[in-house]
Amino acid sequence: MKTVPLSLAPPPLLKFLAPQFKGLARILLSFFPGLELELKQAGMRFSAEEYMSYLFVAFIFNLFTFTFLFYFIFVGLMQPPNINLWLVSSLGILMFTLFMQVNYPKYTIMKRAKEIDKTLLFALRNLQIRLKSGIPLYKAMKGVGKQDFGIVSQEFKKTVNEIEGGVPQVTAIERMAFRNPSKYFQRVAWQIANGLKAGASIEKSIDSITKNLAKDQLITIKNYGAKLNPLAMMYMMVAVIIPTLGVTFLIILGSFFGMGIDENVFYLIAGFLAVFQFMFMGIIKTNRPVIEL
Repeated sequence: MKTVPLSLAPPPLLKFLAPQFKGLARILLSFFPGLELELKQAGMRFSAEEYMSYLFVAFIFNLFTFTFLFYFIFVGLMQPPNINLWLVSSLGILMFTLFMQVNYPKYTIMKRAKEIDKTLLFALRNLQIRLKSGIPLYKAMKGVGKQDFGIVSQEFKKTVNEIEGGVPQVTAIERMAFRNPSKYFQRVAWQIANGLKAGASIEKSIDSITKNLAKDQLITIKNYGAKLNPLAMMYMMVAVIIPTLGVTFLIILGSFFGMGIDENVFYLIAGFLAVFQFMFMGIIKTNRPVIEL
């Protein structure tokens, strides 16, 4: 069932109410002209009008839910009641969820592009081998669609199904280029489509793109290796050297002035290190090149 992220509204309620706000959704779409393409590239089964109407219903439902929930916490239970905290908390969490919902297709596109790039090189080499062995392009694409190359295989399979359904081969490949967020996959699809139109050698075009993709991935790996050195130095400084020297300095300073160190200081340092290491792992994971070996 269709739904939107971070929505507290039950999916059946969203499905029932969303069509009632399609008129308003058309007006709101003028502020998001690229939403239709984003939804297609994200692989989400929404039209732009549907997604915007679902977002509006989710926003209204979240508005009432967060308002009453935080009112109960900060006004009903807290003594004395804190109206300012109620308003700030309600508005803050509401704006955060709305921002995440509006930008969810962009996030999905980035994630989908990484998944495509991870297996694209191997899929292209598979396609290249099939073409070199004399297999026609249609059958070569059908063969790649049957392999386990993740989203790449799914897209080739979808394109082959469109061709079998009567869509011209060039048109089906152009559609594949439009609905995919990976710049390399788009380049491959456009090269194949233009090659079919011009009668050029598709095999040579794919060979050129495959070599460029392999070089780019090698450069990405080298750049990642170069980034690890300063990141490792930062980790050693913040997580090892500074806490160790800081605690030692506090102990020495306390002995000079006859002051003890409260145990809460150590809990605070431990909490800071836990948060820092969690963030550091996120930085490493974000910068790690998504390449299948």
